[in-house]
Amino acid sequence: MEAPRIFIVEDDALIVAHLQQILQEFNYGIAGIAASGADAIEQIEKTNPQLILMDIRIRGPINGLEAAHRISKKQDIPIIFLTAHANQDYLNQAQLDNVYSYLVKPVRSIDLHTNIQMALFKHQVQQRLNMVNSILKTRQQINQFILERRSKKELLNGICQMLAGTDVFTTTILLTDTHNKTMEIFISRDYEQDGKILKQKILENNMPPCIQNAFDTDEVVITRVAEDQCILCKFCKSVAGQFHLSYRLGYRDTQYGVLTAYLAPTFEADEQIVELFKEIGNDIAYAIHKFDIEQMQLKAQKMLKESEYKYRILSENALVGVFLVQNEQFKYANPRMAEIFQYESPKKILQLKSYLDLCHPANHQKIKAVFKEMLESHSSPTHIEFSGMDKDGRRLELELLASRIEFQGKEAILGSILDITEKKEKDEIIRVLSTGIQESPVGIMVTDPEGKIEYVNPAFTKISGYSEKDVKGKTPRMLKSGEMPEEFYRLMWKTISSGSPWHDEIINRKKDGSFYWAKLLIVPIKDANNRITHFMGIQEDISENKKLQQQLLQSQKMEAIGRLAGGIAHDFNNLLTVINGYAQLLLYALKEDDVHRKKVEQIFQAGEKAKNLTSQLLAFSRKQMRQARILNLNDVIENYLPMLKSLLGENITLDIQLASDLWPIESDAHQLEQILLNLIVNAKQAMPDGGKLTIITQNCAIDQKFASDNEGARAGDFVRLSVADTGVGMDQETLKHIFEPFFTTRGVGEGTGLGLSTVYGIVKQNEGMIYVTSAPQSGTIFDIYFPKVEGTEQATRPENKEEQQNLRGDASILLVEDDADVRKLTGKALSYFGYKVTPARDGKDALRKLKADRQAFDLLITDLVMPNLSGKKLAAMIHEYYPGLPVLFISGYSENEFKEENRNDQPNFLQKPFSPIDLAKKVNELLKDRNGAR
Repeated sequence: MEAPRIFIVEDDALIVAHLQQILQEFNYGIAGIAASGADAIEQIEKTNPQLILMDIRIRGPINGLEAAHRISKKQDIPIIFLTAHANQDYLNQAQLDNVYSYLVKPVRSIDLHTNIQMALFKHQVQQRLNMVNSILKTRQQINQFILERRSKKELLNGICQMLAGTDVFTTTILLTDTHNKTMEIFISRDYEQDGKILKQKILENNMPPCIQNAFDTDEVVITRVAEDQCILCKFCKSVAGQFHLSYRLGYRDTQYGVLTAYLAPTFEADEQIVELFKEIGNDIAYAIHKFDIEQMQLKAQKMLKESEYKYRILSENALVGVFLVQNEQFKYANPRMAEIFQYESPKKILQLKSYLDLCHPANHQKIKAVFKEMLESHSSPTHIEFSGMDKDGRRLELELLASRIEFQGKEAILGSILDITEKKEKDEIIRVLSTGIQESPVGIMVTDPEGKIEYVNPAFTKISGYSEKDVKGKTPRMLKSGEMPEEFYRLMWKTISSGSPWHDEIINRKKDGSFYWAKLLIVPIKDANNRITHFMGIQEDISENKKLQQQLLQSQKMEAIGRLAGGIAHDFNNLLTVINGYAQLLLYALKEDDVHRKKVEQIFQAGEKAKNLTSQLLAFSRKQMRQARILNLNDVIENYLPMLKSLLGENITLDIQLASDLWPIESDAHQLEQILLNLIVNAKQAMPDGGKLTIITQNCAIDQKFASDNEGARAGDFVRLSVADTGVGMDQETLKHIFEPFFTTRGVGEGTGLGLSTVYGIVKQNEGMIYVTSAPQSGTIFDIYFPKVEGTEQATRPENKEEQQNLRGDASILLVEDDADVRKLTGKALSYFGYKVTPARDGKDALRKLKADRQAFDLLITDLVMPNLSGKKLAAMIHEYYPGLPVLFISGYSENEFKEENRNDQPNFLQKPFSPIDLAKKVNELLKDRNGAR
């Protein structure tokens, strides 16, 4: 900031030198030095300093007091008197001029500095106060001027001159009626000559930018004038460095013109000046509006007085309702009034008892007060909004413009009514829509035609992480994930640019860099000319739906593979029953030294291997028969430990951590051993150079959050089996397929790819859950959850160890099998052991043969799954007539045919493929039980 410039008036050279030293010490500038009053007056007028140090008793005809008096008349400069002797008369006289303080010589530096600062501050405050008072006084004069009801032209010209006559503004320009060809320009007299050139330029549509910019905003436009700023304006040189203010004059929705003024050089365009300038502009706008309204009313009244006929033509064709009320009754109503209030004709309105019959009851007091005020005070025309009511009681929103007139020698009220009900309803719809958009759970974005974002709602921020501040003015490209092809975006832009809506699913990127799936709809918004003005994008986060969809597809795929595997195993078991059965019958028929015996044995061994393969397929498809019982998982693991250790080898460390209080589960011990075997073999393959295998059991209560976050999970109490290795691990792509049958990462001939699919099938058959955690070079963890059950652990039924059994018999057996090869083999096997066999190709054939000889059969052997009539239904039908006939069910698998009552004990079921000896044992067992029961 520039240092204040001080002028010294002192005839003593030593004192002058002392004062200069002090001023330089505090970095003040010295504007000049004078030794006499006359010299001081002349120099100060030229140098215009910020403060004067004045000796009161200076030599010469003009002393310090007189010099101060003369200077104060011309210039507003604070003065500090210096005196060797304080004279009260001098001091009293000095207070009449612009003197702020006095100091007694000799002057101390700190006193002088303090007094200078106080004088400058007081002078600045006084200037500010004078400026505000000047503007407020001018505003008061302008308002008084407005109330005196001059013509509009006289009023506006007078206002222009008043503003320029203040100490704050130097030049004022006022433009009115800028919206039509009758524009008027008023310029203060101080620049009237140059103003003629400016007027001509403006009328030629060469509007100076400093004025033109005011049309685009409701705020004051502030410009600091440069000398060569505008070639259209002749004022630039004379007002260079001054502030220029422009303000658009408007009232309600009507624009009346522009007020523009230049601030005096001593003033900055601070907030207070700008606000006062704005208020003066609003007063002027209101005055113009008032004049327009009054002129309209005056014209209406004049037309009414001069020619009632002309008035009626105008009124009855008006687009607004026009009425005349006298003594609270309608004396006139035009057709539009009848239309607004749903009356058949204006005559019906004239028959109403009171004008209040057209007002809503809630507004009766308001309208009565307004009309009373107009009639009693002869107030200016009134413009209000109120609620009316039509003939059917429907509420209307109305705009009223009314004034007092004389009608037939009596006072009356003439007014016009505009129905704004539809506008209000639309405004309410807009408000509701705006609230709906703001509170909508889907993300909404609005852009201009070039794609620059103008608005986003809170849901968009919640979905994407971007706030409105982050995205405003930018384009939606920030959401591009790189996961969608460029052709996708080109098609999208082509579609919406043509005016058509576009919808699809898209992968977008959040602010944190993560991706999300969105269902997106983009709608072009058009104006009345069918031109696109905006685009609205609506996006719904469907990431969770996509996740569930993927989970469903995976579940359906596994289910489909399971059905396929089960079907293959079932059909294959029929074939194996025939192959293995005939192979075993051949072995019975061949002697030990027969040259063909080895070949038959190899056929039988291959069949047994195939039997194990189908067993794994049935385990995956959850159609394997199981011997389920309540057991402790720890017992199964401990009994299987010797086998586990032998499988792992010496280079793998085994860590067993078994919970001591483990809950019981219901499962097949043999199936649990299959799970352990397959997981351990898998872990060993993953650790070719050795490592650590950890087996952990523990009780686990799964909550709803875990169930929601993990596919297929459910809340409840479970026993968890964790098998973890430190092997090579798996990537995400491998993890997607590990439970699929025949999927393997090993080389050709190194595995069937059925190990983990067998585990998966057994877990699902036991109503459990299985999850895998793995990453390359980070090992693998299998977590299996078995449901907790209530009950006591059951011991395994001891197997019959008898090696010698008398398997031959002579009973009569009804054999029902739809597969001809299996039927033929089973019949031969039973005949081999001495039984009499009656074969039937299906259930209906069996019923016919049974009815032919009711006492012919001691045992029914039937396939479970057959066309038309299943084995179980067949047995039920036979038991209605032969309740004691034992039944042996045979099947490649049992899919819902063998129900829960038989799941823990199945003495009357034989799994395919079976050997002749197995068949003979089971038949012998059933017949013995029957004979024992007798």
